[in-house]
Amino acid sequence: MRQLRWSDVRLAIITSALVLAGYIGIIEGFNALHISTTLVRRAATAAQLGYGILALIALAAILRQHRVAGSLLEFWGSMFTATTIVVPPVRGDGPLSSGLRAGVITAVIVMLLIWLWRANQRLPSNHPSRRTVQRPTIESLHRSP
Repeated sequence: MRQLRWSDVRLAIITSALVLAGYIGIIEGFNALHISTTLVRRAATAAQLGYGILALIALAAILRQHRVAGSLLEFWGSMFTATTIVVPPVRGDGPLSSGLRAGVITAVIVMLLIWLWRANQRLPSNHPSRRTVQRPTIESLHRSP
């Protein structure tokens, strides 16, 4: 049986968080479509649907190891954090201070996910899918053959 690697654990954490955020964003946004009567509430609902859909797009890019995966993850994180700050006061669930507290917690979680993703990008040189490229150094250029 193959031993569990840390890169697999990091990828599982990122995948779980993005699936959960996608589900919550899409379901909550869809449910709020029916009760959104003002322009501000509609904008908050659109933001929820947006971060939900963007979470799934970012997840697909990460799993396919696409070159825009990091940018999508960062864009999703900023949209997710901003929506978390705005939604409670807009919907009347609490004051702006509760939204700011939720935003700080969300930002910390997003930073952790981005850090985990970046840690997965730095694979060790003995990893079979990465070739080690020797870059010339000044010492190697001055050595005589």
